Amino acid sequence: MKSRDHLAQALNNLVQEQELFERDTLALNEHEELADILGELLRSIYLEMRINDIEKKIQSKSKLDLELLQEGIKIIEGADPKTITIVQSEDKSVEIIPSDLINKLNAFIDKIKSKQHGLSPMEILIQLEYVMDTCFEKLLTTFALNDKVFNKLIALVLNKVQDLSDDEIILLWGQIKIGFKNEQNEGFYIPYSDIVAASFFSDQSQLSEIRKKCAEFIVRIKPLITKRMYEEGQNFFPVGLPGVASILASPQNTSIQPITKLDTLLFRVFSQILAIYSSIIGHIPEVLSELTTTIGIATNSLILTGDAYRRYKERLQSKSNKKTVTDKYKLILLNIQRLIDYSHSSTKEQSIVESALLQYKLGQEVITPARNSEFEKIKYSESYLQKDLCKFLLERNILSFGKNFGKGQIDLYHKDVVGEEFIVEAKVYKDNKKLKLKNLNENLVQLQSYMDQHVQPRGILAIYNFTDEVILAPRKWLSGRIFIFCINLCSSTPSNRQKSKQIVESDKGIIDLIETGG
Repeated sequence: MKSRDHLAQALNNLVQEQELFERDTLALNEHEELADILGELLRSIYLEMRINDIEKKIQSKSKLDLELLQEGIKIIEGADPKTITIVQSEDKSVEIIPSDLINKLNAFIDKIKSKQHGLSPMEILIQLEYVMDTCFEKLLTTFALNDKVFNKLIALVLNKVQDLSDDEIILLWGQIKIGFKNEQNEGFYIPYSDIVAASFFSDQSQLSEIRKKCAEFIVRIKPLITKRMYEEGQNFFPVGLPGVASILASPQNTSIQPITKLDTLLFRVFSQILAIYSSIIGHIPEVLSELTTTIGIATNSLILTGDAYRRYKERLQSKSNKKTVTDKYKLILLNIQRLIDYSHSSTKEQSIVESALLQYKLGQEVITPARNSEFEKIKYSESYLQKDLCKFLLERNILSFGKNFGKGQIDLYHKDVVGEEFIVEAKVYKDNKKLKLKNLNENLVQLQSYMDQHVQPRGILAIYNFTDEVILAPRKWLSGRIFIFCINLCSSTPSNRQKSKQIVESDKGIIDLIETGG
């Protein structure tokens, strides 16, 4: 991160120098320093933010399955939805007019079917995920809880959900569960007992059951809970879940995870920077090619051929909006700063490693009953579990390795594309009596001793909990350097658990342990 900020400062100095000379034209070789700085900066952000993955997702998701989407619309239309008014207060209400929403959905499909629709892959995706999903959700709020339309639509959505990988389902299920994190806080779903049964989130031994519940949540539970919350004065709801339209329209073997607004901003600003650079150097493809090769972008990339690049370049070349070379240098600096700010926001929310570890945790907890016999066979070996975690990370292109799996050595070590180091220490708890603050602190001391061998690394303590007590940990970095995540592999069901323990940040030490129940 520091080297990136230094490069941004170097670019700022270059802009100031350009301004002092007050030249509107420069020889081509005088832009070499600009190309060098941009190459380093953009490559760093391109890799860290996985902009290539964002592009692949945009390209694949924009090839829509219109047939299934149309079938979903027909199911709702056939149920004859009625106009309703959702009242929040005397002066605030929303009228849902089904015919208008259905017309909007059909118009979108007709437009996509037309070869002359003129929409870019990004625009198609934004329309689908931010407009069509909302249309479906509003339509579903017009029906009563037990209306047959829900079962028909759940069956249709389940057809698509059945094709998703186990990892994708585990991630989706985890996102749904996190949405109910705390009913007292704004921004989380409230689990109304008449809409979502208390047993809905109980442990399951089969992923097939989880798939059904994901489909039911998207189609029935989410729209009705959102409607009730709005009626009770709530205006903030969890975001980031796919809707009915985007699931039905998703092509086969494609992730249903939505493109976030931050993803679209990163992608758009990245394209704009290259459009400005292209405008500065003029019509010399080989010079632009040198920069894109340094970054790792293909010549046919959507970054260079999409609407964001094309439209921004048209603005720069407009006679009514003529810019000098100095102006363009300033524009590059402004866009670079925006790009850095957006990338900071993204990494602040969750690093790639954190995201993968959370997915691993959710996956292990969902399939706990199915793996109990496997764990018994290997006697809950720390070495085995370390290798299991390492394999999971490697499958997600997160290069990690152990310096000898076993005692006295670092369990897992990872260095990301911007040079940030992560040290992962895995610990197994099988006995309730060992589950004490003293032992957890010893684990942290061991982790910190490994961290001291590196320059400002971040440490992750992975706790495999096979006891009868659930361990809860804060989902944040403690003291800015240590992250604890607990994988609860308890064999007992939630209803049979008498106790739980919560790890909390402490003023006296790094953590404290609070016991509840029993």
